Amino acid sequence: MNRAITEMDMPPWLSRQTAETMATEPLPLEEILTDSLYYAGAGYDGAPVEHLLGNVHSFVYTDYLARKTEVLSQLHSRRDGFRGYRIVGLRELELDAVFPQGIYGPAELDYRLWINEHDSPGRFMRNAPKPFALWVVLESDGADDLFVEPFRFSLLHVCFESDAAYAGLYLRNGIVPKIIYLINHGYGANWTDFEDPEKVYTRTVASHPRGLPEYLVARRNRETCDCDTLEEARNHWESLYPGTPLAAVGHEREFLIWRSTKRAVRKRLQLSDMI
Repeated sequence: MNRAITEMDMPPWLSRQTAETMATEPLPLEEILTDSLYYAGAGYDGAPVEHLLGNVHSFVYTDYLARKTEVLSQLHSRRDGFRGYRIVGLRELELDAVFPQGIYGPAELDYRLWINEHDSPGRFMRNAPKPFALWVVLESDGADDLFVEPFRFSLLHVCFESDAAYAGLYLRNGIVPKIIYLINHGYGANWTDFEDPEKVYTRTVASHPRGLPEYLVARRNRETCDCDTLEEARNHWESLYPGTPLAAVGHEREFLIWRSTKRAVRKRLQLSDMI
């Protein structure tokens, strides 16, 4: 947990989950999305859970290159998975359960969102794994004395294109995540740049009628600031999350936290008018 972000109690919908309820009851999609952390291109990165559990209890990961066997292996691993946690329940989902209003394919995004793209997801996704979705609830295994009660979190992991997934999950359901965890994976692993403020992901997040996620957790923009002080640091989405970060995140302090402001909301509306 990071003290710069508001703390949350474990929500009742999460505390009541068992392996049986997860397997037999309808997927609580609205509850999973509300006050969640959204991570585009997440892969198998557990850092957001390690550093931000308690600020949120629901994590939504998307990545079209994730493979089901590898995700399951990570979740079940006592060495490489979420160390200190055990699985309460795990459910494999059909995509229509995750996208009940229909799968939001990349081509269905408003064409104006693509204005600065020079590539498309088709070429990159041609050999991508078959889309899938997993929902898992994990809790502390009790080995750490700091946990007086079972400390739980929910992870929805969707193998799907991340821009379209944000639109299909959050825009279509009228829900805004609490935190956006932002990083761009270079070296040709993605068809677009998540951090680029002019690209489709930024524009998709900015186009949400209900506004921006309250918090942005992101790397500092080295083009703006080649410094080590928080006061001068800026992020890649500065037009949406302007000003000084609240705090650093993680052991290496590579990620910083910004909070949306009224000025940022005005910027969002102006950007939405342009796209």
